[in-house]
Amino acid sequence: SLACCGAMVVSFAACSWILEQPFLKERCRKFYLESNLATDKKASHVNVMLMFSGLMRILMIAPEPFFEPRGTPFSEFHRIRALTELGHQIDLVTYPFGRDVSLPGLSVFRCLRPPFIRDVGIGPSLAKVPLDLAVALTTFRRALSERYDVVHSHEEGSFIGVFVAALLGVPHLYDMHSS
Repeated sequence: SLACCGAMVVSFAACSWILEQPFLKERCRKFYLESNLATDKKASHVNVMLMFSGLMRILMIAPEPFFEPRGTPFSEFHRIRALTELGHQIDLVTYPFGRDVSLPGLSVFRCLRPPFIRDVGIGPSLAKVPLDLAVALTTFRRALSERYDVVHSHEEGSFIGVFVAALLGVPHLYDMHSS
């Protein structure tokens, strides 16, 4: 049943790769296809729900103010809530800005605030360069201090996530919210 196993939503293209990985193949019990054709921007997007035996510890990278009631942080919040309700533990690394969120199973690790940066707006910004470097340092520190089953990154956090997942030898899941 769903209550006694973990779940993860990934893109259809990633499904075959995940099922080929010995670490995940042993734990994956079954999977379901879920089409979001009515709500997604791209008609070719199909999600795959993988059911794993056991719970996962997830290192999530969110290079934006978390939580703010807008776009990407709102989407991240609902993904986090769904995963923690299934019993997964999430360590979220994010910017030093945003509202505090309290969910069982969620630990928020805010990077240091670079000097002279008080806030960051939506979209591309030069302020995001030092903030993303600070997120990268905090992410590497978390990766070296805990054991994680998967790295889940959002937006430009994918650049950090690829390296951290390779360092840890675990799968990397990427969410692109803007296109």
